[in-house]
Order: sequence, then C-alpha cells, then structure tokens
Amino acid sequence: MSHWFGCEQTMGTKVGARVSPYNADITSQVVHRQVARHVLGLDASDIEAVTATVLDREHKFQGTYLYRALCGIDTALWDIRGKRAGKSVCHLLGGKTPSFPVYASSMQREITPEAEADRMLALKEQFGYQSFKFRIARECGHDEDQWPGRTEKLSRSCVKPWVMM
Repeated sequence: MSHWFGCEQTMGTKVGARVSPYNADITSQVVHRQVARHVLGLDASDIEAVTATVLDREHKFQGTYLYRALCGIDTALWDIRGKRAGKSVCHLLGGKTPSFPVYASSMQREITPEAEADRMLALKEQFGYQSFKFRIARECGHDEDQWPGRTEKLSRSCVKPWVMM
C-alpha cells in the first residue's frame, strides 16, 4: 500500500509526494511524527536547509525510515521549486530532457517463463515497448535461481528479434 502526503505552497499550488511502497505505513508515521514538526514553517526554497534541519534535530534516529521520509519531502520541495520557476527539475539541475526509449518492467519471480514472454509480447502489442526488464534468480539469491533453470528458460523464451534487454 502506498501512502501519499502533500505540501502546499503559499501561492496555493498543491504538490504531492509518494512515500516508498515498502513499509509505507511506517515511513508515513515517521513523516508525521518526526519530520513534519521540523519542516513546517521553514523556507521551502532552501531545500538543503530543510534537510539539514531534520537531520540535526533527529540525529539520534538516523536510518532508512528517516531518509525515506526526507526523500518524500525533498521530492515535494523540488516540485515546488520547479513549479515556481516554470521548469522541470531536470532543467533546474542543468540537465536536458532528450527523448529516450522506455522499457516495460516485470517485478515478478513467480510467473513462468512462458507466461512472462506472453505478457511481454502483450505489452509490446498494446504499448509498443521494445525493451524489457525482468527479474532473474532469487531475491538476494546468491547465485541461486527462483527455481532450477528458470533464468535460462526465461531468457530463451523472451529473446525475440525485436527485443532489447
């Protein structure tokens, strides 16, 4: 389950930021109990100071949940900065936004190689994807496959002339 929170700037533009989907309920609690009280009322244009303030005031509780909560705040503040400037965050940071191909991504390991290949073909047909990312091996598998031979079979099933991996 994803949790959302929002920030509102003085001009009334609402900005939302998504909290990581992994243990989002915990991260959401950290935002509300440990982060919000430090950032409310601070200057949203000084993102570095907002981050430093939270890290200083929560110095005894540093770790993944605090950083996940800060990432949500950071994302919202960069979004506000971009909206105020009328630019994308990429352009604010000096980058360019060239076009680039996107890929379809599968985060499943339980699906059979044949079903995964069929699924990728359907995504190609429906949305025009030419590149795909799929999971291989076990999560933290230490060179052990999800089930014997799955990765090799998946690779053979999914490699088609039109596929980039």
